[in-house]
Amino acid sequence: VIIGGGLAHLRGKIIRIANLGYMDDLDILTALSALELSLQSLGWEFASGAGVGAGEKALVETQH
Repeated sequence: VIIGGGLAHLRGKIIRIANLGYMDDLDILTALSALELSLQSLGWEFASGAGVGAGEKALVETQH
């Protein structure tokens, strides 16, 4: 999973998650987990698993 910052006028405003084509549900949850770990290593404070949990909920809701 590659996570990068915004470029040009979006620098410091967004993040980018790279993929190489098709992504399934597990790939999305893996990217969210990597993002959580990255943010925590930078000092952000939040409940571990919050992003992955929200992602799981959204994926379940879209499958019904």
